[in-house]
Amino acid sequence: MPPPAAVPAAAAAARRAAVVERVLRTADLLSTEAAPPPSRIAVATRDGVVRLHDGDHVLLGRGAWCDVPLASARASREHAVLLRRGNAWWIEDLDSTNGTFAGGARLMVRRLADGDVVVLADEPVRVFLR
Repeated sequence: MPPPAAVPAAAAAARRAAVVERVLRTADLLSTEAAPPPSRIAVATRDGVVRLHDGDHVLLGRGAWCDVPLASARASREHAVLLRRGNAWWIEDLDSTNGTFAGGARLMVRRLADGDVVVLADEPVRVFLR
């Protein structure tokens, strides 16, 4: 018969090993189920113009230099930016005069989902994540 101190130590070691195995199985499961990050974003404006972008940021505004020029006179020259961070796309308002909105609420920064519509001043913009 083993000494009394050896039984609890062996049981504790077995519990630790079981926990490590469970954590490793969970990590394997999560890594196989994780969706790849969207690599591109498409932006559709009110005028029906759709632009596809492969980079990590997309500038939206009234300025001719913007990636997505907006026709609205109420939009700021550099109104908002779409940013890829990790496996998600975000929109950030660039201190625009007339604001950026989603669901009727003004936003400063918000994570985007496929098909979201954001309103820049009075210009609706739909985003598609691909």
